[in-house]
Amino acid sequence: MKENRIQSYLQKLESHLWLRGLADKETLAEIESHLLESVEANLQRGLSKDDAEIKALERFGSVKIVASTFEKERKDVMQSILLAAAVLAGLFSAYAGWCLWWMAGPIGNSQDASSGVATEFQNMKHPEFNF
Repeated sequence: MKENRIQSYLQKLESHLWLRGLADKETLAEIESHLLESVEANLQRGLSKDDAEIKALERFGSVKIVASTFEKERKDVMQSILLAAAVLAGLFSAYAGWCLWWMAGPIGNSQDASSGVATEFQNMKHPEFNF
């Protein structure tokens, strides 16, 4: 009995994705669905079953190319997440620095208008703040 080309392709793809830590049953099921739809469309065009499978697999791409594409997409997503985390950390750091500056006041002459709030804050008697 001849092995189904689609199933063979999916097994190879699963192995390549597994090696990259990307094996996902839902993704493989979706790929299988697309391939089977393509085979069915090729059969409707009058191709034999073998030719329909070959054409569908050619259009989808080699196992190595498809696995590399999945890996690249994952890297792109991870880079976006890391960039967003870095931006948020930077904004938080800037906000925290501003809060500390506002609470402590700028260094210099206490007669400056900009230091009025901080000086007033420092003169308040709070047990948790010992200035």
